[in-house]
Amino acid sequence: MRAQPRLDETIEEALRTMDKAEFEHVLRGVFEEDEWILITLGGVLGGGIGLAQSAIVLALERA
Repeated sequence: MRAQPRLDETIEEALRTMDKAEFEHVLRGVFEEDEWILITLGGVLGGGIGLAQSAIVLALERA
């Protein structure tokens, strides 16, 4: 019976042999399709947190 290569070990070995630029290229390809969602969500969350922080600071100044 032949031993079958394990996919996880094969992928792990391939990732270990990559330099930083190659790894970034692979990782970017994974997220490229949904990148606009991440950017939009980050902007919305950042804006919401900024507004909440402003409200808290203004409320504390009035107290």
